[in-house]
Amino acid sequence: MRYFFLFIVFLGVSTLHSQINYKGKLIDSVTNEPIAFANIYNTEAKQGTYSNSEGEFSFFVNNNIQHITISYLGYKTLEVPISSLEKEKINTILFTQEDYLLEEIILIDKPLNQVVENLVESSKKQLDRSTKLETYYREFVKINNQYSKFADGLVDYYLEPKRKDKVKPKVIVNESRALEITNKDDIQAKGTAVSELSSLYNFKDATNDFFTFDFVERFLTDAKASNEYDFEVKRFVNSENIALEKIVITPLPNVEKLLIEGYITYDSEKKLILEYDLKVSEHHKKYSELRNLLLFKFKLNDFSLKVSFKNNDGKYIPNYKKIMFDLYFKFGKMANDNLMGIADVVVNNFDNQNIETPSKDKLYKEKSLYENGMNYKTAYWKTNKAMPLSEKEEAILESIKN
Repeated sequence: MRYFFLFIVFLGVSTLHSQINYKGKLIDSVTNEPIAFANIYNTEAKQGTYSNSEGEFSFFVNNNIQHITISYLGYKTLEVPISSLEKEKINTILFTQEDYLLEEIILIDKPLNQVVENLVESSKKQLDRSTKLETYYREFVKINNQYSKFADGLVDYYLEPKRKDKVKPKVIVNESRALEITNKDDIQAKGTAVSELSSLYNFKDATNDFFTFDFVERFLTDAKASNEYDFEVKRFVNSENIALEKIVITPLPNVEKLLIEGYITYDSEKKLILEYDLKVSEHHKKYSELRNLLLFKFKLNDFSLKVSFKNNDGKYIPNYKKIMFDLYFKFGKMANDNLMGIADVVVNNFDNQNIETPSKDKLYKEKSLYENGMNYKTAYWKTNKAMPLSEKEEAILESIKN
C-alpha cells in the first residue's frame, strides 16, 4: 500500500512537470486596474482556471495546446497564442472593455422588488438542481483581527432537489489542506469559542447561493424594497449583438436600517442573471443590531457576496462565488470576539448526466473542512483546478504556518 501511495504521488508530480506553466496578470487597458476572477481556459483540453484578486493567474498547458482563451463579463474575449507568452515570468496581458454599440439608461415601469423577483424566478427555472459540481474551495478565518485558519481543497458537491427552491448537497472531499494556530491564547479567546466561531459557516452549503438566491431575495424582493432603494437600469448591446442589462442598486440614505448596495447583471433577452455583486452599504452599517441566535448573540459588521454564472453549450450553470462575512460574536463569558471569514468556490466541472450518488460511508460528515486536515495526493493548488493565491493571501498563509 505504501509503495502504491508513493507511485500515485509520483504520477501526479510527473504529470504536472510534463506540462508547461505560464503565468499572467490581466490589466484593464484604460484604467490599469487588475481584472479579478476572469476565466482562463482552453476548450480543446477542457482546462480552465481563474485570475485572483490581483488579476494574476497560473495556467498549465500541454505541448499540443496552441492558445488560451480569456473572458470576463463586459470585456472583449481574448484568444492568446501560447507562442506569445514567455515562460518563467509573469506576462502582462491588456484586457479591453467591450465597445458597446448602445449604452443607455432605460425606464422601468415596475418597482425594484418585482424586477428582481422576476429575474430570480426566471433564473431558478433554468438551473438544473440535480447535478454534480466539481469545485475548488478555499477559506480564510480571521479572529479578533488575526488570521487564524486556512483551508482549501477539491470538493465535489452532489446536489439534489430538497424542495422546489432548495437543494440538499452531499459532499465528497477529494483532497485538502488545513492549517490553524495551536495557541488559542494568541487570539484572546477561551474554551470552545474558537471552534464554535469557525463552524458558523458550513462549507457543505457553499454552493447553495448558486441555486437559491436567498441573499438577493431577503433584501430586494420584499415590497418594502421600493421604498428603501433607488435603482437605475443600464442597457448594453455588445459587438456580438447580445443585449445585457445591469441594475445598479443604491440604498436611500434616510432609511434607518441595515441595507445593501451593488449590482445585478443579466441577459435581457433570456432574463438570466449572469452576475450579482452585493454588499452591506457603508452608510447603513451603523444600523446593524445585536441579535440572538440560540445560545449566542451576534451582530453583523460587514457582509458581501459575489456570484457569477455562465452559458456552457446552451446550459446555464454556476461559475464562481466569493463570500465575506464579519461578525461580532458573544457567548456569555466564554466569548466576546470578532469573526471574519472569506471563502471562494470555483466550479471546475459541471455534470448533470448519469450521476451516481456516492454511498453514505464515503460522504464527508463534518461542517468544516479543517477536520479533514492535510490530506492530499497531488499538488492540486498549483494546477488549473485552483485559483492562485494573491501576494497578500500568500503572506497570510505563511503567517499562519509560522
